[in-house]
Amino acid sequence: MGCATTSQIQALEEKTQQALKKAEEALKECQSAIARVAKQNIPAVDLVSALRPGQRITLLALDHRSGRTGYVQVVVP
Repeated sequence: MGCATTSQIQALEEKTQQALKKAEEALKECQSAIARVAKQNIPAVDLVSALRPGQRITLLALDHRSGRTGYVQVVVP
């Protein structure tokens, strides 16, 4: 196995830059779509009325700043 030539390295760097640019564009599109959805006032299904006092429910929570998720268990008052 030999060493890569300068032209091979340059070609690989160019392909890497192109892939990075495409990934950045895709990320911007996703962020834009998320922002549009977040700004909409989408009526939620009234699940609360189906819950009974004292019932335990588990919710999946998302910290938008860190991106971390976790389950939270709450008791219906």
